[in-house]
Amino acid sequence: MSLENGHFTVPVFWSMRSPYCYISLNRCIALQRQYNLTLDLRPVWPIAIRDPHSFDVMRDMGYRLPYQDVDSFRSAAFHDVQIRYPLPDPVVQKADKDSQYGVIAPFEEQKDIQFLTRTAVGAAEMGKG
Repeated sequence: MSLENGHFTVPVFWSMRSPYCYISLNRCIALQRQYNLTLDLRPVWPIAIRDPHSFDVMRDMGYRLPYQDVDSFRSAAFHDVQIRYPLPDPVVQKADKDSQYGVIAPFEEQKDIQFLTRTAVGAAEMGKG
């Protein structure tokens, strides 16, 4: 957080696929208006792209539904935000006979999330984030 001329600028690291970013959107806008903040949007790759093996632990432990799914739907209900899985999912996953979740496709095949994230970076650079 930085302070210039009595005005706060707050960096907001944003994943285009994170349910938590989506759930927090209305609160971020309200805080921006209430406190006259500038939100400095900084798009980041989703965890599935940064570390395609990050969900392997859940698969290996045999979880039927990742805790993040349970928690994000509960958080959305608490904040009165309607939520659902994105259709189509911007992160490409390939079927896996050993897992109901599939396997994250290589970065080169991730055209949708690359387009979305890079568009968000461009918008943020133009002050339209």
